Amino acid sequence: MKPYLTLDISSEDTNFTVYINGLYCGYNHTINRSEFKKPINQLLVSGNNSIQLILLPNNNLIDFLKADTYLKVELNQPKSDDKNVVKESTITPMNLFKNENNEFLFSVKFDYNLFNIGPWLTNLSPLTKNEVTQFTHYLLKLIKEKQLDALLQLFYVRSQIYATAYGEEFNSNLSFFTSFLKSNVLAANLISPTVKDHQLYLDFTLDSRICNVYLKPELEIDTLLPLDRSSLTPIISTTGKHFDGVYSLKTAVVKYKGQMMLFV
Repeated sequence: MKPYLTLDISSEDTNFTVYINGLYCGYNHTINRSEFKKPINQLLVSGNNSIQLILLPNNNLIDFLKADTYLKVELNQPKSDDKNVVKESTITPMNLFKNENNEFLFSVKFDYNLFNIGPWLTNLSPLTKNEVTQFTHYLLKLIKEKQLDALLQLFYVRSQIYATAYGEEFNSNLSFFTSFLKSNVLAANLISPTVKDHQLYLDFTLDSRICNVYLKPELEIDTLLPLDRSSLTPIISTTGKHFDGVYSLKTAVVKYKGQMMLFV
């Protein structure tokens, strides 16, 4: 395994969504101060990288405006506790630009050269809503029918990116992910095994070359109000005997070299 970066964000009274180089990284919903922390090598380009945060108040606007959010990017060494801070920022919402949706926007840049997702991004083509919707139904069908081999083909490029990003052997990475898929998805039950088109929330990024697919909450399907991202559920979300609560797998749909599949 090679050195890798982690993104660490500490916040309170805040809902925030994180994108790195236009790629969806994650979402967090906080009341008391809590941390969002995850490795991000798979989302990086060689050279200048950009982190974008979209922030919204979780409850009281005044509390939100006064509560600082702390962002830190750290370089981690394999088999070591040594960490080097690559970038550090303190974010005060009252000082941020607010867009037409009343969302507060923050961005920061940093340099990194140990991985480059760029070659994979150049092979992505723009998606249509109909393509993503049809693919989502096909994906759910494979899961319900427990068609492991067909599912693994959809995750092949994703596993290739992860293996390269973290300096792992591809077959080892794919084997680990296969076991993970079996126990957390195929041996479990989909929260919504049958989904109608109007229940889907499609989040297009990177000039419509990537679409993250979610399930809308029943109470908000027919409302005209903007959806709170904390109420959205990734389309691959399961409950099972071997784990408590809900397991969710990021569902980023792409058209890679003309083929529909799943991405990082």
